[in-house]
Amino acid sequence: MFKPISKTVDEFEQWRGTLHTQVETSLNTINEMDAAIQLVKEEAATKILPLLKILTKKTTIFGNQTHIRDWWYKVMATRHSLFAK
Repeated sequence: MFKPISKTVDEFEQWRGTLHTQVETSLNTINEMDAAIQLVKEEAATKILPLLKILTKKTTIFGNQTHIRDWWYKVMATRHSLFAK
Protein backbone atom coordinates (compact mmCIF):
# COMPACT_ATOMS: atom_id res chain seq x y z
CA MET A 1 0.00 0.00 0.00
CA PHE A 2 2.90 2.35 0.69
CA LYS A 3 4.38 1.92 -2.82
CA PRO A 4 1.30 3.15 -4.75
CA ILE A 5 0.93 6.14 -2.44
CA SER A 6 4.64 6.90 -2.68
CA LYS A 7 4.47 6.62 -6.48
CA THR A 8 1.44 8.95 -6.57
CA VAL A 9 3.21 11.48 -4.36
CA ASP A 10 6.30 11.33 -6.59
CA GLU A 11 4.15 11.87 -9.70
CA PHE A 12 2.39 14.77 -8.00
CA GLU A 13 5.70 16.39 -7.06
CA GLN A 14 6.97 16.00 -10.62
CA TRP A 15 3.74 17.51 -12.02
CA ARG A 16 3.95 20.36 -9.51
CA GLY A 17 7.53 21.10 -10.54
CA THR A 18 6.57 21.13 -14.22
CA LEU A 19 3.61 23.41 -13.54
CA HIS A 20 5.81 25.77 -11.53
CA THR A 21 8.28 25.96 -14.42
CA GLN A 22 5.47 26.67 -16.90
CA VAL A 23 4.09 29.46 -14.71
CA GLU A 24 7.54 31.03 -14.36
CA THR A 25 8.05 30.85 -18.13
CA SER A 26 4.67 32.47 -18.74
CA LEU A 27 5.42 35.26 -16.27
CA ASN A 28 8.78 35.92 -17.91
CA THR A 29 7.11 36.11 -21.31
CA ILE A 30 4.49 38.54 -19.98
CA ASN A 31 7.20 40.72 -18.40
CA GLU A 32 9.16 40.79 -21.68
CA MET A 33 6.03 41.74 -23.63
CA ASP A 34 5.24 44.48 -21.12
CA ALA A 35 8.75 45.89 -21.43
CA ALA A 36 8.45 45.90 -25.23
CA ILE A 37 5.09 47.70 -25.06
CA GLN A 38 6.51 50.32 -22.70
CA LEU A 39 9.42 50.90 -25.08
CA VAL A 40 7.04 51.40 -28.02
CA LYS A 41 4.98 53.85 -25.97
CA GLU A 42 8.07 55.86 -25.04
CA GLU A 43 9.23 55.96 -28.67
CA ALA A 44 5.77 57.09 -29.78
CA ALA A 45 5.76 59.85 -27.18
CA THR A 46 9.10 61.17 -28.41
CA LYS A 47 7.93 61.13 -32.05
CA ILE A 48 4.83 63.24 -31.40
CA LEU A 49 6.68 65.89 -29.39
CA PRO A 50 8.10 67.78 -32.41
CA LEU A 51 4.62 67.93 -33.95
CA LEU A 52 3.21 69.35 -30.75
CA LYS A 53 5.97 71.98 -30.66
CA ILE A 54 5.13 73.04 -34.22
CA LEU A 55 1.43 73.21 -33.36
CA THR A 56 2.17 75.31 -30.28
CA LYS A 57 4.36 77.66 -32.31
CA LYS A 58 1.76 78.06 -35.06
CA THR A 59 -1.00 78.62 -32.53
CA THR A 60 1.09 81.22 -30.72
CA ILE A 61 1.86 83.08 -33.93
CA PHE A 62 -1.49 82.80 -35.71
CA GLY A 63 -3.89 82.11 -32.86
CA ASN A 64 -6.45 79.34 -32.86
CA GLN A 65 -7.56 79.86 -36.44
CA THR A 66 -9.34 77.43 -38.71
CA HIS A 67 -6.42 76.85 -41.09
CA ILE A 68 -4.17 75.87 -38.15
CA ARG A 69 -6.72 73.34 -36.93
CA ASP A 70 -7.10 72.03 -40.49
CA TRP A 71 -3.33 71.69 -40.78
CA TRP A 72 -3.20 69.76 -37.49
CA TYR A 73 -6.01 67.40 -38.53
CA LYS A 74 -4.32 66.84 -41.89
CA VAL A 75 -0.96 66.05 -40.25
CA MET A 76 -2.53 63.65 -37.77
CA ALA A 77 -4.66 61.97 -40.45
CA THR A 78 -1.68 61.29 -42.73
CA ARG A 79 0.49 59.82 -39.97
CA HIS A 80 0.39 56.06 -39.58
CA SER A 81 -0.88 54.83 -36.25
CA LEU A 82 1.89 54.11 -33.77
CA PHE A 83 -0.29 51.73 -31.82
CA ALA A 84 -1.89 48.84 -33.67
CA LYS A 85 -5.40 48.07 -32.53
